[in-house]
Amino acid sequence: MAKRIAELNNIKVLGNILCWVDESKSQTKKSRYNHFSQIEDAFKVNKGFNLDNEHSILIDDIVTTDATISACIQQLESFKNIKLSILCIAN
Repeated sequence: MAKRIAELNNIKVLGNILCWVDESKSQTKKSRYNHFSQIEDAFKVNKGFNLDNEHSILIDDIVTTDATISACIQQLESFKNIKLSILCIAN
């Protein structure tokens, strides 16, 4: 999905900026509270990337509780002056 969006908009895909540090099971069947509490520190930024002063698009296929997006944003906010846009396919 990201590759096609990038192709159509002449932008590049950086699919490995964030990585899972907690490979927990699917979050879709969990309550909102459990989802947030279990995914809060599930991601980290891989070394070697600098998104300072960049505009990035964070793509998620399904947004149910916003926990995954929130956890990703929390990590990406470590970059200075980053601008984030969120794209989800289903809600």
